[in-house]
Amino acid sequence: MTDHDAQLTRIAVQAGQTLTWTQTIITEGITSDDDYELAGNIVRRAQQEKKEAEAEYQHLYRPIKTAMDRLRTRWKEVSAPWDEAQTILRGAMTTYATAKEQAAREEALKLAAAARKEMEKPTTNAKKVEALVAKAQEIDEGAPEVQGVSYRENWGVEVDDPIALCAAVAAGDVPADLVEPNMKRLREMAKAMKDTFKVPGCRAVVKKVMQVRR
Repeated sequence: MTDHDAQLTRIAVQAGQTLTWTQTIITEGITSDDDYELAGNIVRRAQQEKKEAEAEYQHLYRPIKTAMDRLRTRWKEVSAPWDEAQTILRGAMTTYATAKEQAAREEALKLAAAARKEMEKPTTNAKKVEALVAKAQEIDEGAPEVQGVSYRENWGVEVDDPIALCAAVAAGDVPADLVEPNMKRLREMAKAMKDTFKVPGCRAVVKKVMQVRR
C-alpha cells in the first residue's frame, strides 16, 4: 500500500466521525498537527473529486447549455428591437413632458411678474391684470394624455462636491455612513505599496492564502 493509499484509508476510517470532527474544527479550530494533516488531506481529496465531478458535469451540462444559449439568442433577437424602441421613446417622451412643464412654469412666472408690475403702477389697468392672470391660468402644463402612460416622481441625488461632503462627515454634521471608502481602489493601492501603504484611517492587511495542488 502506498503512502497515498494509506492516507485515503485513514480518511475513510475516520469518515464516520467527520461530522463531529468538522464541528470541532468550526468551534475550536485546528489544535494539533494530526488534525492539520488530516484537514490538508481532505482539502486535497475534495479538490480532486471536485475536478472529476466537474468533468462529468460539463459533459452532461454542455448540450443543455448550448440549447439554452440558442434560446436566449433567439429571445434577444425578438425582444431587443422592442426594448430599444421603448428605451428611446420613453426617454424622448419624458424629456418632452419635462420640457413642456418647465416652459409652462417659466411662462406663468413671466405673466405673474407682468401682472405684479402692472399692479404696482400708479394707474393700474385692472383689465390688463385680469387678462394676464387669465392667460396664466390657461397655460397647458402637461403633455397630452396617452392611455397607459403616466409619470411618478423618482427622487435621487447627485454629489456635486465630494470634498464638502467628506468635510461635513468629519465635522459630525452628517452621518458617517453617507461616505463609503473605495475598497477596490484601496486594495489596489495596498497590493502595489505593501508595507509602504499609508492612507489616513486605513491600514494594509496581509493574509496567507492556501494553495492546493492535486
